[in-house]
Parts: sequence; C-alpha cells; structure tokens
Amino acid sequence: MPPANANGIDSVRRYVWQGRLPYRVRFDVRATRIEHNVAIEGVATGDLDGSGHWRFSSRGKLTVVHYEWHVHSKRWWMNLVAPVARAIFIRNHAQIMVQGGKALAKRLKAPLVGQENTDLMAPAVKARAGRVATPAPAPARSGAERP
Repeated sequence: MPPANANGIDSVRRYVWQGRLPYRVRFDVRATRIEHNVAIEGVATGDLDGSGHWRFSSRGKLTVVHYEWHVHSKRWWMNLVAPVARAIFIRNHAQIMVQGGKALAKRLKAPLVGQENTDLMAPAVKARAGRVATPAPAPARSGAERP
C-alpha cells in the first residue's frame, strides 16, 4: 500500500468496536477521499469489508454528520448465526453508534443534540439506548452544536 499523501489520502486507521455483547470487531479504514469540512470516504478491511462515507453540513449552529456504512461481516460465526441473531446484532450496533456519537461530540467539545441510526434491512427494533432503529430513506446522522 502506498504511503498517505499530504492530504491524508491512503492513511489507514485501525478501529476496534465492542458493544454489550462479548466480542470485538476489528477493521482498518483506508482514506480514499478527504475534503475538509465536506466529506471523508474510506474502504474497510478486516472483520468488516466495504466502504464508509461521511458527509458534513450545517443547519444554523448545528453541524450535521451524515454517515453511510456499506459493509459485510467477514467473521464466519457472525454470518452463521446472523439469521437468528439479527435483532440482537442490531441492538448491539445501535448501542455502539450511541457510544460513537457521544465520543465524537466530546472530542469536538460540543453537545450531542440528536442522533438517528437506521438499518435499511431491518424491521423496527427498540435500541437499548432509547432510540428506535427503523427502515427509512435516510442513513445514520448525528448533530452537534459547533463550539
């Protein structure tokens, strides 16, 4: 893999996620597009394979982060149990996204004023964090007030 350029293209970040369930998901994301205050795109490899797209916009004093994650699991056991454990995986994912939204707001030193998590493949499932994941045309979004 070539080294990252001055704009961060081809830089790689490793992520390890764990929700309430006793397993971790590890993956690397290689940046394929970075446009300051507009968009970031990357390709994921590892336990997850696919791509992620982050778009940034403003609504008054709010910054809106629109995030699409198009990945599939590479872990054999997750794929094996997914048909019967899908609702549990969805709740776990929703909890991880709530953690991520709070961590991002804290890093930006801004309050998290709202968050939506949508799984377009799933029936409505009540998330432990108090949100409802429902099929809808819009993917996950987070809003944080700018400092």
